[in-house]
Amino acid sequence: MAVAKPSERPRREPAEFLRQHQAWIAFAVVVALAAGLRILRVGEGLWFEEVLWVRSATSSLRGAITLSGLTHAHPPLYVFLLKIWIWVGGHADIWLRLSSLLCGVAAVAVVYLWAAPRFGVFAGLIGSLYLAVSTFHVHYSVELRPQALMVLLVVSLVWMVDRWLDAPDCKVFLGVALFLEVALVLTHPQGLFIAAAVALYGFAVRPVRPQHLVAWTVTHFVVIAAVSWWLPLMLLQRGHVPAAAFRGSESALPPGQWVTTFGPAAAHASSIWAWCGGILALTAAAVGLYRAWRGWPGRETSSEEVRLPLVFTR
Repeated sequence: MAVAKPSERPRREPAEFLRQHQAWIAFAVVVALAAGLRILRVGEGLWFEEVLWVRSATSSLRGAITLSGLTHAHPPLYVFLLKIWIWVGGHADIWLRLSSLLCGVAAVAVVYLWAAPRFGVFAGLIGSLYLAVSTFHVHYSVELRPQALMVLLVVSLVWMVDRWLDAPDCKVFLGVALFLEVALVLTHPQGLFIAAAVALYGFAVRPVRPQHLVAWTVTHFVVIAAVSWWLPLMLLQRGHVPAAAFRGSESALPPGQWVTTFGPAAAHASSIWAWCGGILALTAAAVGLYRAWRGWPGRETSSEEVRLPLVFTR
């Protein structure tokens, strides 16, 4: 069989290449935008609470657990990971903030990878773009605190739960989901409640066979065993949060700002752009819920649809 020489092979035109890869190109642009917005703020100096996190991570193992639980009222996983990060690259402010920046950019990418197969490429791009420009997420993606890691774990957990429900007999997806749950619970005090909410989401939007529900329930004994050593202290923390933690949040939010809190400009003062962003987000959520309510109960999803082709054909 004759093989065409490199010079004789047909060349694809740039327009054809862009048309065939437009989804991936748009995805790369969104990720680059997310990285750029966060890099602009990565050079800021550390403030008081971030310095406390560094102090906790540079303490002994016992000191790290104690400071994480009593000073920060957080589970210890983030301190352990930060300790490894400091051991690898040192104490430079930019290097320390880079850990949160990578988590923030990765969360933007995971939103697309989860939403594009489930709701379509356009929805995946809108969701990832929304997170990429979110002022709250940009802020916490350069702070030396566990919030950026928590968001990454949450969106990854939702993605893996969806993949497992698409293929309930695949134990890899279930194992990864359980691993992410353990990591989430050991990263943030709200992790246990968020993990429960993700499980409710998964079983609320998909028909699940009884044997798969039993498998999910039984395997969660592993999750409980993995975090049981921390649960008593976590419950103690919830009842003894210092009053200073609520400073600045005692006054009620004006009714007019409730809409803006849902928009990408939530951290800025009220403006017409903040209002438009909040209204757009609420409208998109309402439309999504309506389409989910109309489409999911009787929808049959093929394996080809779940595993992408990532092109604008929907």
